[in-house]
Amino acid sequence: MTLNALNIKTTISTQLTNTENSILAKLQEIKTISNMSPDNTEVAESNIERAKITSEITRLNHRKVQLVKANLRIKNDQYGDCQECGNEIAAKRLMKHPESEFCVECLSDIEKRNKQYA
Repeated sequence: MTLNALNIKTTISTQLTNTENSILAKLQEIKTISNMSPDNTEVAESNIERAKITSEITRLNHRKVQLVKANLRIKNDQYGDCQECGNEIAAKRLMKHPESEFCVECLSDIEKRNKQYA
């Protein structure tokens, strides 16, 4: 692995903290919406807004899990290795998406397989 491990750990740690803070902020938004006493029109609007926020929380939780898994791969000296083929993941990809588990080629193959079964 040619990437500086300390820089990667710091990047992942920062992104994990930011993701956790975003989750907390979204939960606070839901709490605020729930505490309002809306009229009938506002009930529908608040339900839609609550659904949007819940979807965003789900996405953020998925990202959090991916970042935690990346930390585990670092600890197990498997970071930067594709979890499908074992080849090294491109440094550019890891710099942009430090939580990446797969090289671009394997990710493409996985997405194609998933589309077949969708």
